[in-house]
Amino acid sequence: RVDYLEELLGDSADQHAREVDALRAAHAKHVDEVKSVKALHAAHSPIEDRLAYVEKLLGDAADAHVEEISAAHAKIDAMHGRLSACERNSGVLGDLKRAHAGVA
Repeated sequence: RVDYLEELLGDSADQHAREVDALRAAHAKHVDEVKSVKALHAAHSPIEDRLAYVEKLLGDAADAHVEEISAAHAKIDAMHGRLSACERNSGVLGDLKRAHAGVA
């Protein structure tokens, strides 16, 4: 009987030792996976920073373009006004040219 109990306890101890080894291996694998996840998570932060930078850069460029387009429109409007004035006065200029031609 004692031999049987010793054998049973020995088998149980061996089984427990194998299970503890398997748990240690699983734990080590889990630790490695957690490290990988943490590394990937740390890599996300710079991506978010870079995206924010690109969005700001595009916003600034769009604002600058709006200002440039507004300035160009203002210049075109001023030029159109001057051209309209010239067209209105073209008859007067023609009369002056004819009058000068008759004096000379």
